[in-house]
Amino acid sequence: MKLLAIAIFLCLAFSAPSHAAQRKIAYEHRENIFVADTDGTHQKKIATGALPEISPDGTRVAFNTEADAKARPGPERHIAVADVASGKVTVLKDIPSDNCFGPVWSPDGSKLAFSIMAEKEWQLGLVNADGSGFRFVKNAALKNDAFGAPEWARDGKSIFCHDLDNIYQIDLDGNVLKKWELSTILTDASMNGGDRLAFRRTARCC
Repeated sequence: MKLLAIAIFLCLAFSAPSHAAQRKIAYEHRENIFVADTDGTHQKKIATGALPEISPDGTRVAFNTEADAKARPGPERHIAVADVASGKVTVLKDIPSDNCFGPVWSPDGSKLAFSIMAEKEWQLGLVNADGSGFRFVKNAALKNDAFGAPEWARDGKSIFCHDLDNIYQIDLDGNVLKKWELSTILTDASMNGGDRLAFRRTARCC
């Protein structure tokens, strides 16, 4: 429940605004990825997968491919990018893991940030949208679980992420720019049932 509240807070507080040219949405339905106009018309299936994220200009969709893993228990998940117009899907193969999760576009559409399982821990990965230039974003002073649920800052120069205690703003080299304690932000948040999130008092972190 706490993770859901954190994710909602990050999306609302820090995510980059949609580009003016983006007039489409991407969504998942029964393990398939669809795009549609924002009014729900012109629906089009473009791929099989999960967790779609449409690019700021609305021309591409990043998502997770999913298949049964061959070398370990659980799913095998890669990052892929689909071209909305042609439907061409490109799997980003030069990422050193078969377990990547939740790609998010930089505001200019040039990069993707995502969670990646490496050395038996979740870490933060960064890659160019064409699949080149992969690298880890690390900070030796932070535990790897501090890099969960990445969201880009609006200027594309830093990323917001979190662990169970704090929200961090880090630059693309992993340096911490700001930190907010979740206990001061979500103290009065509560989950009631499975269909609603209730806040008893508005909190601000910046």
